[in-house]
Amino acid sequence: MTGILAHRGFSALYPENTMLAFKEAAKFDIVGFETDVQMSKDGVLVICHDEEISRVSNGEGFVKDFTFEELRKLDFRNGMYQYELDEDTRIPSLEEFFEWFKETNFIINIELKSSQERYDGMVEKTLDMVKKYGLVDRVIMSSFNHRDIIKCKGLIPEIKCGFLTWSVFLKPGSYTASYGIDYYHPDYNSIDDEDYEDCKKNNIDVNPYTIDDKEKMKELVDKGVLYIITNRPDLGVEVVGGKNE
Repeated sequence: MTGILAHRGFSALYPENTMLAFKEAAKFDIVGFETDVQMSKDGVLVICHDEEISRVSNGEGFVKDFTFEELRKLDFRNGMYQYELDEDTRIPSLEEFFEWFKETNFIINIELKSSQERYDGMVEKTLDMVKKYGLVDRVIMSSFNHRDIIKCKGLIPEIKCGFLTWSVFLKPGSYTASYGIDYYHPDYNSIDDEDYEDCKKNNIDVNPYTIDDKEKMKELVDKGVLYIITNRPDLGVEVVGGKNE
């Protein structure tokens, strides 16, 4: 049975990757969330998708060039000014998220944003925090930087990991399995029937992104994907009928 992961929280209707978006997504019968981790100038793990923050905030520049205190002073409502500017609509640290998340029964897919900016020590620091909060069995690590995912698997062999891709891979199941990685996370437009077959043959579950159309979701359910990553968890739950236990 297919489950739903809320992409950056309920990001279609609430400011993405804010605590407000995660809390609103949590009101639905989903499996969990997808989010993005970067690191501030002073080494704080923060939740933000874009390396350059002008789209998602009222600031300009790169996450890596701001201290966490400077980032927290900015408005991360992403233009959704119908919501209050408060603690839930500012950039969260990963630790702040985990303090809330640990009391829930969801899982979290953490995307390491390390393909454009190579954050020194971010893999180790993220995994240390996962262990600190006792969340190894509730976390999926993914990235377009496949070297960092192999590093994650080497540091914590039991943690679930996924290779993120946006291009058309040849034999994605064989490739993923050859590195001992659990999941293949493709752009849903980039994967064909032969790719699903290759993943199935190699016991690799597929978790495609980002699907907000109910008919396309139904097609993916029929393909037997493990999780659908969507900006619309409300529509996702309508299609799959709730959690994949």
